[in-house]
Amino acid sequence: MAYPDGYDTVRDGYLGHIHIKDVLVDTPRATLTVKKMGEGQLAPLFAPLADALRRDSYDGVISFESVYHPGNGNFEDGFRQSIGLFKDLFGDNLE
Repeated sequence: MAYPDGYDTVRDGYLGHIHIKDVLVDTPRATLTVKKMGEGQLAPLFAPLADALRRDSYDGVISFESVYHPGNGNFEDGFRQSIGLFKDLFGDNLE
């Protein structure tokens, strides 16, 4: 799992750039659907991850992967729907 197991494995010396996006995984069908941030399977992990990054004084890059669109193929629309939550959760890690 990305958090906490994956994070705990790499946080000491192996972490310098984090990509954030939210997804819905259907393992039996081997599909991955990109979701609006906060609406996929990773949603419950974002706040604890952000808290851990602050606690550990992470000073690397955190980037938002703008790969969601709301069904219209317009990735800018998806970006605008998701960037607020990203900034709320991870913004002060960038200061």
